[in-house]
Amino acid sequence: MWISKLFDIEFKGKEILVKQIKNSKYELINGNGFISVKFLTNEEKEEFPFTVRVPVEMIASQPDRHPIMFLLHVLDGIVNELEIYTADSSLIDKEISVLNVEHKVADILKD
Repeated sequence: MWISKLFDIEFKGKEILVKQIKNSKYELINGNGFISVKFLTNEEKEEFPFTVRVPVEMIASQPDRHPIMFLLHVLDGIVNELEIYTADSSLIDKEISVLNVEHKVADILKD
């Protein structure tokens, strides 16, 4: 659900990142105040052609809490990690609301 909501915005190269994620396995790491979804390399070799570390991010406002930040990291053209953390570094609830979100896209990727 988080990934599909993250990609609700159009930007250059989006389809490549979506394809990489669909063809990836992942490892979920729950930390103190953060979640890391590490994407494991796969057979998909089409690289993201832009040298942008964080092409897209999402800020999800939470009822009565600080927002939750989602940053998609790309290294050497391959999706690497979805970093998730609260704006105040507090613990993340099991239920993250993505009903009220704001997206940010790197300037170079805007149409």
